[in-house]
Amino acid sequence: MMVNKRPAQSVWHSACSGLLVFSSLALPTAYAIEKRFDRTVGQIDMKHFQCDSGSAASPHCPKRPQQVAKNHQQPIKNMLSEKPKPVPSVKTPSRPATVETEPVVDSGKFAYRGSGRAQREVVKRIDCRGGLSIYLDPSDHHGKPGVHAARSTFSYDEHGRVIKFSGPRGRGQYDVIIRGADFVKQIETVNLYDSCSLSGDGLKQSVWQLNSETTGAVSLKGMFERCTILQTASNQISMYWVGSNAVDVVSRAGAMRLAGAVDHARIRASGDSQLTVKQLRAHNAWLYATGDAFVEMFGSRRLIVFSDGAARILADGVPMFKSESSIEHSMFVID
Repeated sequence: MMVNKRPAQSVWHSACSGLLVFSSLALPTAYAIEKRFDRTVGQIDMKHFQCDSGSAASPHCPKRPQQVAKNHQQPIKNMLSEKPKPVPSVKTPSRPATVETEPVVDSGKFAYRGSGRAQREVVKRIDCRGGLSIYLDPSDHHGKPGVHAARSTFSYDEHGRVIKFSGPRGRGQYDVIIRGADFVKQIETVNLYDSCSLSGDGLKQSVWQLNSETTGAVSLKGMFERCTILQTASNQISMYWVGSNAVDVVSRAGAMRLAGAVDHARIRASGDSQLTVKQLRAHNAWLYATGDAFVEMFGSRRLIVFSDGAARILADGVPMFKSESSIEHSMFVID
């Protein structure tokens, strides 16, 4: 039996010829498909990348409409005080932002709109004009802390840490009630003008400065530290207990009664003022009286007195150390 055997070289030559034919047909087709696929994918990816990356240079990026939030803008002072919040990945319905507005008087009650006192600045000073009667109530069990109206209408204005009141005298005992222990104890300065009056009970003021240019009465009970009192109009001031390292008093008119215990007291009386401070026990006291002023005080351990004009000074008790100078018609008497 005859078997036709091809040499190994002929078989290898035929196989290589077949591969060359297949390659010549398949490579152009594969190259065209790959070229079209790359071009298509490249166009889509580049546009998607350019538009999503925030680039504004590409003309292919569609312009997005700008969103402007209206009626939900917060005041600048609130926005600066808030901590930045992370941007959520899922869009949620927007909620109206808390907006602080001016308080209003409604049905005899004084109320705040907005988020309340927590986001407002701490009140440090109160100014009063007109004939309003203000009451400081540091108790927390009588109502919501804040400023309240009592059967009267008045003007109100707030500038940062200053609250300004103005208005005529109402029919009730008080026109304005400032309530709350934390609210009241932050008040450091009170300015009274015209015929405004001020009352308070159970107060605990670490810093207290009273500028009285009013004919209205002032009656305050509690503890007052680092106390300064200025009286320039004809009215009556009654304060106790004054307890601090130092108390500074200036009286040019009216009558004043003080009680307490201090380390250092500096008192200046002039005009027709009348000071009864014999219940103010000071270790060291410095007193200056002039004009027609009258001062009755306690004989402190160390007392320095200077008087002139027609001023009269009466000291209850003999001080351990005394330095006194009286000129003109003034008098200094130790009882």
